[in-house]
Amino acid sequence: AAFSYGLQIIGNLEEKGVGLTGNTVLFADYPSGFMFQNVLGSLMFDCVIWGVLSWYLNRVVKGDYGRSLPVYFPFMLSYWCP
Repeated sequence: AAFSYGLQIIGNLEEKGVGLTGNTVLFADYPSGFMFQNVLGSLMFDCVIWGVLSWYLNRVVKGDYGRSLPVYFPFMLSYWCP
């Protein structure tokens, strides 16, 4: 959703002949005040959330090789300090 909002904002700025620049990242043409900076923040937040989720599931879900860890492994001292 954030990517599509970002494309809409870029399209609107291009229609106006301004384009997306360092000066227009904070430009809000919508009544809600939504800016391209919000899109970048949402994308960074998504990267962090999906990164943590993939790290966790990679350790918990049993794969073809190795052992899976218990679901509470992030709270085990032996995981962080082997």
